[in-house]
Amino acid sequence: MKKKKTYKKLFHATMATAVAASGVTMVAPSETKANTSFTDVSTNNGFYKEIMNLAERGIIKGYQDGTFRPGVNVTRGQAAKLIAGVLGLDTLNVSNPGFKDVPKTNEYYGAIAALANAGIINGYGDGTFKPNEPVKRNHMAKIISGAYKLNATPGFSTPLKDIRGEYESYITALYEYGVTTGKTKTSFDGLSNVSRGQLAAFVVRAENIVGEKEETLSLIISEISDKLKTTDNTTYTVASDLKALLNGENSAALQNAKLQAVVKDNEIIRIDAIEFNSDGSQGALVTLDGQNSTFTGNLTVNADYVQLKNLTVNGDVILTGKVVNEFSADGLNTTGELIIKEAEQVALASLALDPIGAILPPSLFNINDSNINSLNIYRDNSVIQSDTKFSVINISSFVSNIQLDTDASKITINVETHIIVTGTGNIDELEVERSQAMALQLVGEIQKLALEKGVKVEINRNVKITTLVIPEDEQPSSMVSNFDTLIL
Repeated sequence: MKKKKTYKKLFHATMATAVAASGVTMVAPSETKANTSFTDVSTNNGFYKEIMNLAERGIIKGYQDGTFRPGVNVTRGQAAKLIAGVLGLDTLNVSNPGFKDVPKTNEYYGAIAALANAGIINGYGDGTFKPNEPVKRNHMAKIISGAYKLNATPGFSTPLKDIRGEYESYITALYEYGVTTGKTKTSFDGLSNVSRGQLAAFVVRAENIVGEKEETLSLIISEISDKLKTTDNTTYTVASDLKALLNGENSAALQNAKLQAVVKDNEIIRIDAIEFNSDGSQGALVTLDGQNSTFTGNLTVNADYVQLKNLTVNGDVILTGKVVNEFSADGLNTTGELIIKEAEQVALASLALDPIGAILPPSLFNINDSNINSLNIYRDNSVIQSDTKFSVINISSFVSNIQLDTDASKITINVETHIIVTGTGNIDELEVERSQAMALQLVGEIQKLALEKGVKVEINRNVKITTLVIPEDEQPSSMVSNFDTLIL
């Protein structure tokens, strides 16, 4: 048996602050406020240090009678909430993992979904997660090992005689790194339930190991094949769950890309943000194919003629002013916003109080077979073409011309200038909050057109308006210059 690895126990203020702010607890609502002295947790308790660590950081709480009850079992839902919080996962912008017994109204839904989205948990074969059942030691070993990416050294063995099957590698890794010492010297007892004290020990010990070995770096990619090389001539390996995104087939799109990456033992194990800086050309877009993977963080496109394919982004997709001519998305799903920023020359013009003095060429945005949570447009002369109905489109800033060849549930216009809206599509609701003057030249149907006070609109005769909503003290003809010719 190889020598067991040991690590100095270090507590990081930055991690502690982040976790405390998350408000995560591992206990039932009947517990009282955070306490750092429990009548049933003495210094002789085997989990004393770990319980005090989490209590002092406000992550776990005691009961109203002053006890902590370290021997009480923890449910799978409670464990998910604690671990998601310690990891700092976003539990709001999540994709539904589809567990039959975890509806969105479940108090642990966000944490369970976040862990499932990150590939840390997968539930049972019958499609359930069983959030109210006690979590088993076998299951906790798998979750902790996956959450902190702890892998056993090849050839390492333990004195634990009762570990086998699919959990053996996870338990071995936890034993090697000192996260567990077993229930006894020779047994792990994987089928027994995890207690509150044991969960505290699992989490804090694993957290300390990762805290010592992980670092967050800003990297710029120079080459990528099976490994990734940066502009400072450092070579990194790439974790298997990131290879769908970081691979040689995407090398053209990844050239000079900037990563906010978490590195452990010279391996990139997580990406928190990515910025693409490599231009394509007309008719030859630079393509990043995510191979139906999920990226958690903000993704920025800072280059022209770029295409994103087969990728889910748990965060925002930001198109900067350097996306001048064309951007394409095919199979792009976002839980955040798709933001089209102003062109750089318009931003400069606004400083000179001449926001529409610069005439820009149209910027084409092709968005097909995609699910975009919200599209926010700040770019003048944008052309939006899509075969998918948008839920929300917001048009703001100094947009004076826009072409919308798409359907939408709701479009809101709030601009500093006059605006011309062209294109073909059907809109459930169009709300004009502000505009100096508006020419609505769409071809299609608008179920509801709502105009705020002071808005003046001219409407194309080829658009059919079902309902027009205006302020009570206004007349339709005073707000719509050609009201008498409309199809209502």
